[in-house]
Amino acid sequence: IESHTWRHRSGPKNLKRAVRVYSNCSSVELFLNGRNLGLIEKDIKKFPASGLVWDLEFSSGNNSLKAIGFDNGKKVAVDTLTVNYTYKKAGTPDHVNLIAKKLRNGNYLITGIVVDAEGQRCLDYNKRVEFAVLGPGSLLEDFGTTTGSSVIETANGKAQIIFRPDGSRKATIEIRSQSFQGNYIVIN
Repeated sequence: IESHTWRHRSGPKNLKRAVRVYSNCSSVELFLNGRNLGLIEKDIKKFPASGLVWDLEFSSGNNSLKAIGFDNGKKVAVDTLTVNYTYKKAGTPDHVNLIAKKLRNGNYLITGIVVDAEGQRCLDYNKRVEFAVLGPGSLLEDFGTTTGSSVIETANGKAQIIFRPDGSRKATIEIRSQSFQGNYIVIN
């Protein structure tokens, strides 16, 4: 189901949105919040997604998508995705919320979410932000990836980087933007 990195979406009420499923299965059946939206046979001559496209209306809040892939009538694959959908358009970007999540390897995934003054995520914000570390440890940067660049354009109002602590004492991770005041988070 396209796209697992865009779990937050917005748009007007009663607007149908195209949901694409990319699959090597011969047919796919799609469900929205448990409701069957139908089975579509794959046709490699159709664009996009070989014709595996459904037009649907999201409800406000969490929407559960489930795609079941079939080959010769036999279920062979399942993919699920929860999309948080809002009808309300965010206001002007006001600040960035920072979240640190410890990974199994001891590193931290640092996530910056751009929000308006009311705390609503600014899904259309796509300007550059810059991450920096003050103290021990290092950012995994200069990889040219979505979590490996200290200067990066936000996508869907979000930017991420991986921080590698050295374990000796706390460090401060900062995010900066030319559009609004930056923010920081302390990693102990």
